[in-house]
Amino acid sequence: MFFINNWLSRIAPSLLFFTLLTTSSFSVNAAWEGTFTSGATQTVGDIMGAKATLKTLNSVSSATLISSRYSVNLQPGLNSERQVGNDGEDVFTLTQSDLYVGTVNGVALFKTNVTGIVYSLAIRTTDNAVTAFFTPNPGSWVKSVETNNNETLINNKTWQAAVEFYQLPSFVGIPADVTTIGPVAGTMGKIIIGEPNGTTESDHPRPTITISSMAFTVPIEKPTCTLTMPKTVKLGDYDTSTVENDKTTRVSFGITGNCTNTRKVTIKLTTSKTTGNDNSLLANTATSNAAKGVGALLKWPNDKQIMPNSTNSFSVEDGSTLALFSVLLNAQLVKSDTEKVTSGEFSAIGTLQFTYE
Repeated sequence: MFFINNWLSRIAPSLLFFTLLTTSSFSVNAAWEGTFTSGATQTVGDIMGAKATLKTLNSVSSATLISSRYSVNLQPGLNSERQVGNDGEDVFTLTQSDLYVGTVNGVALFKTNVTGIVYSLAIRTTDNAVTAFFTPNPGSWVKSVETNNNETLINNKTWQAAVEFYQLPSFVGIPADVTTIGPVAGTMGKIIIGEPNGTTESDHPRPTITISSMAFTVPIEKPTCTLTMPKTVKLGDYDTSTVENDKTTRVSFGITGNCTNTRKVTIKLTTSKTTGNDNSLLANTATSNAAKGVGALLKWPNDKQIMPNSTNSFSVEDGSTLALFSVLLNAQLVKSDTEKVTSGEFSAIGTLQFTYE
């Protein structure tokens, strides 16, 4: 027993030394930051995939989303990675004032070819891990995305653009010659991964994002109305003296219907045959036993005479979409002053033309 204890006491220092050597290791964790791999200017291209037709709303009191989020390509292409550093992986944008028209929910809104229809633009990874919308406060760097130091969100990623359309209270309708909505050409601004202040472009590239006129387009629902009106308006039966003395009765007839995406309806009257000293009346088209010296006088709802085959028109419009359309016109059999009134059959044909905005 003595021998064993003595031997243990002599080798204990060596055992202790060995233990210290094997447990004295240590490690160093590197700090990471994010960066785009290039500072080349990126141009926003066309929408990728299907494009749904935009439908405007009757009225809005503030900027209101009217589309889904569309993916849009970038050229020549944008990629990001991580690198050793302390500038973080948050994403910042600097919006320029060229195309900026306002803000909603903390994102910038930009001009389209139609007043009152605008869009927001984001630069995002193709896996949707990071979506950085351009922000308000033009001319200043503003944080768009907080990554919470998670470099995996931006490491080895490819980026694209995304766009959403909004309707503003200033929207007054789609012009007659417009069939699609798209952007106005210009520069959106810049984007950077990592702290923009106190860093260099060589260390943290900050690409400029530009867009050409109508780079991406989305079809817009055209204004239209489904209208109902009588095919025949009976003016009444009169003797010649009643017509000569302007004692005939004014007859009203209505035009009603449902409209889509319509802010303004304009009505004109055309006919193949007129009468009266100024051709302001619909002439008799009866071919047998036809009355003479008479014509049909039509008036708009504002009681002004309708002048056929002219620029004379009547418009119905409001500050919001005309979901329901209704007007009341008047017709009356009157003497034409071109010849003596004689009895007989009277029939006149007129065509009401409607245009929608």
